[in-house]
Amino acid sequence: MTKVVRIPGTLYDTLRDYWYTLKSYSRAAAEAGAGAGAGGGDGSLELGSRSSLHAGLPMTEDEHWEMNYHEAAIYLEEGLNNEKFDSHPSSPEELPAYLRVHNPWYHGLDLLASLVLILLAFSEEPAVPALKLPVWAHGGMELLALGVVGVELHLKLKWIGWGTILRHKRTMLKGITLLVMVLEAVVVLCRQAPHVRASRALRPIFLVDTRHCGGVRRFIRQILQSLPPILDMLGLLMFFVATYSLLGYYLFSEHVDNGHFRTLSDSFVSMFVLLTTANFPDVMMPSYAKSKWYAVFFILYIITVLYVLMNLMLAVVYETFTRIERDKCRALLLHRRGAARRAFRLLVSRRAPRAPAAALTGACCRNTSVEEFYKSSRNGSAAPGYYYLNNFENLLTSGVTLFELTVVNNWFVLMNAYAAVVGQLSRIYFMVFYLFTMVVLTIVVASVLEAFRFRIQYKRSTSKRDEEKLLHEEVHTSWEEAQRLGAAGALADELRAQLPPGRTVSFVGTRPRTKEVLQRRMYHADILKWLAEDDDSEEAPPAGAGDAPPEPAAPPEPEAQQLRGGGQL
Repeated sequence: MTKVVRIPGTLYDTLRDYWYTLKSYSRAAAEAGAGAGAGGGDGSLELGSRSSLHAGLPMTEDEHWEMNYHEAAIYLEEGLNNEKFDSHPSSPEELPAYLRVHNPWYHGLDLLASLVLILLAFSEEPAVPALKLPVWAHGGMELLALGVVGVELHLKLKWIGWGTILRHKRTMLKGITLLVMVLEAVVVLCRQAPHVRASRALRPIFLVDTRHCGGVRRFIRQILQSLPPILDMLGLLMFFVATYSLLGYYLFSEHVDNGHFRTLSDSFVSMFVLLTTANFPDVMMPSYAKSKWYAVFFILYIITVLYVLMNLMLAVVYETFTRIERDKCRALLLHRRGAARRAFRLLVSRRAPRAPAAALTGACCRNTSVEEFYKSSRNGSAAPGYYYLNNFENLLTSGVTLFELTVVNNWFVLMNAYAAVVGQLSRIYFMVFYLFTMVVLTIVVASVLEAFRFRIQYKRSTSKRDEEKLLHEEVHTSWEEAQRLGAAGALADELRAQLPPGRTVSFVGTRPRTKEVLQRRMYHADILKWLAEDDDSEEAPPAGAGDAPPEPAAPPEPEAQQLRGGGQL
C-alpha cells in the first residue's frame, strides 16, 4: 500500500525543516555511535561558512544557523528573479531595507503609484475634458505617487550604496527622472498653472521598473540588444532610398504635373513613403503617363527595398533574436546555479551527516497635395474627409492618431498636413515614428516565429511521457529505509506516524510547465556543455594551511515536527 505526500510550502520552511531533520539524524547517529563505542561527538553540525548578515554580532550556534537560512533563501530568490549579486545585503543593518523593498505588499504599492503617474496624463493639460482635474489635485497626487517611488530608491540606497546605484544605468535613470519630476510638480503647485513638461513622457520608466513588469524589461532589453544589426540594415535601406531619390529627382523634376519630385527633399519624402507602399501607384502615375518605361524605375525600387531588403531585415532580426534568446537561457541558468552555490556554502556543514531520502525530497522538488482629405471641418461637411480629427490635442486623440500612423495606409496625408502647417522638420517626427514601429513590430514577429519554431521542435523531440517525467518527480521511502539510515529514539517515534511499517510513502514534487522548463529539455546537450565550461572557469576559493574548506553551518533545535504529512519538508 502506498501513501502519497504532496509537497507545497515556502522556500524558507523547506531549508529550515530540511536542516532540522539533518541535525536530528546527526544526533541520533552520534548517540548510536557512542553506545557502540565508535564515533562520538555532541551530535551537532559543525559550523562552516557563516552568514554575512550576523557578522560581528554575538550569537549562539542556533542563531547563526537561523541567519544562514535567511541569507541562503535570499540568494535563491535572487537567482530565481535574476537579480545581480552586487545588490545582495552584506550586513545586518542592510537587511531591514532589503526585506521591505522585496515585500509583496510594497511591490503592489509601487505598481499602483506607477499606474497613477501614467493615468494622471489624462487629467493634466491638455486633458481629456471628462477627466480634467484642478492643478492642486493632480499636482498633489503626482507628488504622493513620486514619494512612494522615492521611498523605494531611498531604501535601495541604504543597502546598495551610491557606488552600485551609479553603476546601475536603469536605477540611475529612474533617480534622475524622479528628481526632475518632483521639481516640476513643486513648480506647478507653487504657480498653480501648468506648463510644457516633456519629462512626462518618461513616466513609463517607473512602471517598467516595477517587479511585476520584469518580463517587459527583459523584452525591452532584447530589443536594445537586437538594435546593432538592425541599424546596419536600416543604414543600407536608407542608402537605397537616398540613391533612388536622387535618380528620381533627376528623372522626374522637369515634369510639371509631377509634384512628388520637385525638390530633393520632396523626392526623398516621396520615396520614403513609397517604401511603405502608401502612395503607390499615385506617385508613379504622372511619370507613367509620360512614358511606360518609367514604371521600371518604381517596380525595381519596390522589389529592391520592400521584397528584398525588408525581408532580409526580418531574417537578420530573427537570427539575432534567436541568438539572444539562447544566450539569455544560458545566462539565467548559470546565474541560478551561482545562487545555488552561494546558498549551499551557507547550508552545508563540515560534517557529512547521512540525510534520509524523505528530507532530500523537500529540497530537490522545489525547483497641399492632401487638401482634399481636410476639406471637412467641425462646423461643416463640404466633403467626406475627416482627417481634421487626427490631431494631438490630448492623450487619447494622440494615441488614435499614432495608431493610424502605424497602419500605413495614407499615413503620409497626416505627415504632409503637419509639414504644411508646422514646418518641414515635423516630417522627421513621423518618419522616426514609422521606423521605430517597424523595428519593434519586426522584433515582435521574430519572437512569434521563434516561439512557433521552438514549439514545433519541442513537439517533435519530446513525447507525452517524457514531458510528464519532466514536470513530475517521485521519491519513495519506507519505515525500513528510515531504520537503515539510523532513525532512533524520539525521532523514530515521530517518524513511525508518517512511515507506518509495511507501507511505502511517495513524495511527489511538481513544477509548472513554463518556457524555462521546456528550454532545459530542448537545450539539454548545450546545458551540459555550459555547465562543464562554468566548472572549468570556476576558481576554488583560497584556503589557509590546515584549514577545512569553507562550508556552512548547523541548524537550530526543531521545536516541532521534523516531517509533517502533507507539509513542507
